[in-house]
Amino acid sequence: MLAANLACEVLEHAINTALAQHRGQGPLFEGASGKVIELKLKELTWPLFVIPRANGVSLLSQYGDTPDVSVSLPLTQAQALSDGNRLMELIKQEQVALIGDLNVLQSFANQLKRLDIDWLAPIAALVGDPAAHKLGGLFAELRHKGSRFQSGASMQLKNWLSDEAKLAPGKAEFSGFRQQVTQLEQATATLEQKIKQLVSR
Repeated sequence: MLAANLACEVLEHAINTALAQHRGQGPLFEGASGKVIELKLKELTWPLFVIPRANGVSLLSQYGDTPDVSVSLPLTQAQALSDGNRLMELIKQEQVALIGDLNVLQSFANQLKRLDIDWLAPIAALVGDPAAHKLGGLFAELRHKGSRFQSGASMQLKNWLSDEAKLAPGKAEFSGFRQQVTQLEQATATLEQKIKQLVSR
């Protein structure tokens, strides 16, 4: 549990450092402040308790009471938390398990989505504004190329799967083939009986 506590402290510090760069006004997590959100990520062996505050978040690996909401999901599905329809679809598919107040979870996820964080400010303090600006442009270009690559790869995968699906027989086609095989077996058995009768004469 020591490793989990240490990981929570490091992650909490990193998140709060980033949240300090928020360019908006007022409290960060107005509707979810003080609520306890338990995240059971499939990639972690321990739960992560997130407690939003007006100026940041607290992260714990243990919590002595019942959280307001508990959600179990793989990290790859975390973006679905702010999309109600997608989240409901994942719950129906049993890819996400949810216990508690869904509104708390969605409020927190939506507020995270709306944050306007100046990611380059800490970098600019280290390397200067011109270098930070160039790095920002490079990151934006890499993100754009990455999303283009991802959408292209996704399209290729969809095309490949649809082509493969056309090659694989459907249920009706397989059932018809099975009937034909059964009829062929029966005809073969009948023919074999006739041949035995002719040979025995």
